[in-house]
Amino acid sequence: MRYFARVILFFSIITTLYPQQINIRRVEQMPKMPQPYLMRDWKQVALGYDSLVFDLNRTGDYLPLIWINNN
Repeated sequence: MRYFARVILFFSIITTLYPQQINIRRVEQMPKMPQPYLMRDWKQVALGYDSLVFDLNRTGDYLPLIWINNN
């Protein structure tokens, strides 16, 4: 067991001291920022979700999605 622990320690030290990254030519040819690129506004998505799920006054099929349980 001690030998195994020493081997693990050795390889963990080596990989920490000498990290390597292999450049892949095909990946390097890809653009850093693809065009057209549209980042989704996750804050707006979350606000829209909250306004849908937690609205007691919303009407429609299967709505409202929340109710108050007075038990």
